[in-house]
Amino acid sequence: MLEKVDAILIAEDAAEVGLESTVVDMTSDMPTVLRPGGITVDDLKGVVGEVAVSANITKNIIPKVAKCPGMKYKHYAPKGQMVIVRGSDDERAAKIEAAIAQLKEGDHPAVLARDETIDRYHHGVIVSLGSRKDPEEMSRNLFARLRTFDDMGITHIFAEDVEMADETLALINRMYKAAGYTFI
Repeated sequence: MLEKVDAILIAEDAAEVGLESTVVDMTSDMPTVLRPGGITVDDLKGVVGEVAVSANITKNIIPKVAKCPGMKYKHYAPKGQMVIVRGSDDERAAKIEAAIAQLKEGDHPAVLARDETIDRYHHGVIVSLGSRKDPEEMSRNLFARLRTFDDMGITHIFAEDVEMADETLALINRMYKAAGYTFI
């Protein structure tokens, strides 16, 4: 943003949603969500009818032309290498513990878990994103947790994947982009 804007206003923890706004392309035959945010796909359907969702939201599909910010490459990525860990709660815990055991001396790992699974981890900095029962809380917390990891000098972040649902679409999109669509 250097030399492109006169000022940037920052309000710590003031956003109720925690993620950027929903962006909808209204120039095609069917309105298409380009970036999910606080207004969900179901919310939009209640107002405009059928709504498409850009494949770029949950898949590493880089459009030739980005119609809105955050559609290309990594976005809001932490300084440390972030990986999304898929599977059941037990599978994720086993994968994360095994991955941490493989790190070199001097690496500083962290686990981004949920309230319900945080007790499964025993190595690295372990932080809760929030409760899986409260997608809004997890969304509000995401960027703050990533910035905390940056401040702590974390080199590797293992983030539990989040179950796909209308109310988690924006969160998943930001997590996948921050991880550069890297999964284990």
